[in-house]
Amino acid sequence: MSSYSNLSSVETLYNLNAQYAEHLLPLVYVFSLNVLAGVLGNAVVLIVFSWSREYKNTNFKVCALYHGVIDLVTCVTVIPGEIFRLRHYFIYIYGTLCKFLCFMNMFGAAAAAFILMLISMERFHRIKRPLKTQISPRTCVKICGICIVVAFILACPTAFFCGIGNKRLTNIDAGNTTAYLCVVEETFKDSIWLVVYKQILYILTGIFLVLSISIYVSIWHTVHAATNRRMGQGFFKMRGQRADQQFDTEKKSMEVKTANEEFKRTLTEKEPKKSKSFFLSERRSLQRTYSDRIGPFPYKTLVWFILTVTFIATRILYCALSLVQDDMLSFPHPLFTIVYFFYRLYFINSVINPLVYAILDSRFRYSCRRIYREMICF
Repeated sequence: MSSYSNLSSVETLYNLNAQYAEHLLPLVYVFSLNVLAGVLGNAVVLIVFSWSREYKNTNFKVCALYHGVIDLVTCVTVIPGEIFRLRHYFIYIYGTLCKFLCFMNMFGAAAAAFILMLISMERFHRIKRPLKTQISPRTCVKICGICIVVAFILACPTAFFCGIGNKRLTNIDAGNTTAYLCVVEETFKDSIWLVVYKQILYILTGIFLVLSISIYVSIWHTVHAATNRRMGQGFFKMRGQRADQQFDTEKKSMEVKTANEEFKRTLTEKEPKKSKSFFLSERRSLQRTYSDRIGPFPYKTLVWFILTVTFIATRILYCALSLVQDDMLSFPHPLFTIVYFFYRLYFINSVINPLVYAILDSRFRYSCRRIYREMICF
């Protein structure tokens, strides 16, 4: 009788897991697209920033490479592991895999947060104190390496705390069954060390949140004030001109424009090949000028600002939904799927950086096209 009861319990557990796996199938498709887009996009980022002639050895390049490696590792390990978990949510009996994925999840989040904090401080120092000594690319490499090591140490406790936990569930037949989940192990549920570790994570998250917002608000205020000052100076200069001075200025401008047009016409008639290269260089110069500044905001700062805001928003959402994680299993299946999607929305942080580069950085787009043409010709 006991063996029959155990067999029946296992059968109902597999049925319950199959029901949830069916309803979670849309998330499997979404996360699979994230893996595909993240692997391809971050591979392109690493290729472009590593071998493209358009990018010199700068802090922007160093941080983009480190950030791309972290995102690529996340897309190769954490997200596929989450897909596997969705298919075996209640029969997760792989303790070593659970520990590894918990560690990689924490490591990726901590490393990305430290890199984004380093970038925000570098941007702050460059914009707020441009005349002082700046962080060199070699120093930036060393600091990024330290960030990786610290993130590794910070993530190590999760490998001990995470494991296979038993949870009593009521299945659809109103019978009790035991599910096996990848959660905190029973041994550490009431441990003081787990409480201390969580408090450390909360404190570090709060510090990251406050510092990041404060730094970018200060940067925006500095850039905005400088832009208004330049616009104001130009306005008063035009208002202060006499009529004859303004006429002379406009006349000189027309003369320069006419001379430039005549020079371009001469190049077109006499040296067509040189003219073509001339216009190409002019176009690239305009592209670089556009990339240096989008509106009043420097484009490099805008890139990292968008990535930081996205990271903060998704992590806050994750922390908020973690408070109701134990109650999720009591939700109806459609609601459970929706809530779990937003619970793991932070996966988007490992996917969007190539898209942000492509939209805001014309050099990145040009490098992608050039590398693609060279690969086709080869």
